[in-house]
Amino acid sequence: RQSVDNSMQDSERLNLPSASAFSLDVLCPGRQQLLAPLPNSPEPVDEFAERGKNLHSAWERNDPSGLDSEDTGIYERGVKLKQEVLSLWRQTFNITDEQLHEGKNETRLWIHDNAGKLSASGQADCHWYSDTGHALCIDYKSLYATSLVPSELNWQARLLVVLIAREYDVKHVRFLENSMIQYRRW
Repeated sequence: RQSVDNSMQDSERLNLPSASAFSLDVLCPGRQQLLAPLPNSPEPVDEFAERGKNLHSAWERNDPSGLDSEDTGIYERGVKLKQEVLSLWRQTFNITDEQLHEGKNETRLWIHDNAGKLSASGQADCHWYSDTGHALCIDYKSLYATSLVPSELNWQARLLVVLIAREYDVKHVRFLENSMIQYRRW
């Protein structure tokens, strides 16, 4: 496999399909070619996007410092849910401490085509894999939403599952969209 040093690139995604926007690539297969000649532009920033980034950063660091009280509550619910799901998954597949391996949070995983060329990537918020051929991936959805695509129809989830299965050579990947959504009342 090719190793990738993202620090030397203008974009950590290398202008290739990424799980976070994969549904757009599925809907428009020519999207990447259309975007390739365009200059990279910063993503639009809003209050909710910043809050979401701060929450994801706290989960990645396992440290809620810097979050306000509302977001600290969301962080703590996420940690509790993660622990409960991990415990249930381990019980379901009889995974011992010796068999369990934790992937690094927010690691960018890559898929290669048959020629070994990088073709797509994704970042799992948190994931584990075992010597028993099983893996678990959790994707946090932490703020306001009026609706979410069900996990089984979610292209981000589908690509992350494939990336994890290929990265760790596992046959069964369980995906959880850890939705701690704060529904807004109008």
